[in-house]
Amino acid sequence: MNKERIFLGTLNDIRSKIKGTFVNVQQDKINPEKDYDLIRACGLLRHLLIDNPTLLSQMNKDLRLTIEFVTASSAGSFPKDCKYFWYSLTPQKGSGISKKHTLAGFLKLTPLGAGEYRYSVKEIIRMCSHILGGIHNGDATTDEEKAFVKQTENINNGIYMSIYSICQVCLAAFYELEKAVELHTRAVGVSPKS
Repeated sequence: MNKERIFLGTLNDIRSKIKGTFVNVQQDKINPEKDYDLIRACGLLRHLLIDNPTLLSQMNKDLRLTIEFVTASSAGSFPKDCKYFWYSLTPQKGSGISKKHTLAGFLKLTPLGAGEYRYSVKEIIRMCSHILGGIHNGDATTDEEKAFVKQTENINNGIYMSIYSICQVCLAAFYELEKAVELHTRAVGVSPKS
């Protein structure tokens, strides 16, 4: 299997994992059967954004497209004394209020906090991948990791909401690259779906 198929398959896999995440139109209640899919999506995000080399950098090596992660403009702005918070990274449709980030900037955003701990996009992906079963099923060893794992006890909390919005922002950021890879694979006679 070539890396183009892996890239395209990974994006389709993420789409399928977040499909049906919410049980209502307001998108404030998560389907209780989606926790597994959302955690597994983090393993796919790790492959795309964090592994060395990232699948993203491998796919964009020759194309050299500008990849921008567009988030809600309030991303990262929470008072330090909040006991628990989360926010959606996904920009509101039609609001015109958003921020653009590089990959490094996006990974540093902190959409989730519990107690004294703040969790960046990178930490959420890492902990879901290596502790909660996104790739490996490990043990939480630090207080920070234990506080993170405790938050997974309620499906309608910020961890799952944050993962969903991280996936949405990433899929939007990769749109042009995905289309370019699809065109390239067709031009050289390789079906993106074969």
